[in-house]
Amino acid sequence: MEQDALQKLCIDVELERIAQKHQSKLLKYFSTAPAVWEFLLVVYKLDGNPDYGISDYLSKLQTSRKTRLTMSQFVKDRIADGHLIVSPSAKKSRKTLTLSEELRTELEDHLIWISKSSLSFH
Repeated sequence: MEQDALQKLCIDVELERIAQKHQSKLLKYFSTAPAVWEFLLVVYKLDGNPDYGISDYLSKLQTSRKTRLTMSQFVKDRIADGHLIVSPSAKKSRKTLTLSEELRTELEDHLIWISKSSLSFH
């Protein structure tokens, strides 16, 4: 495949990826900013690890251009929506998070779609 055609294919896949997130039932709440998407992925990756609390998740963000207060409010809103589930942590003063089953399924389906799309480039 020539370079120009490959670049156009990559752009098409990326545009489709963005559209899928924004049209989804739950992922759209996490696709409003890179830091919010990154937060979702961190929570998914740590999967309720009791050694981490909400402030630890926020400290892990590399892309955040939002204040901690803004991100904390976002987290509270997603907990209230039932998208994020509070789980016991190693310290009583911490709250650790997991994804709701519906959000987890939607994210995993999206990640599978991304991996399948990436295979089309090889």
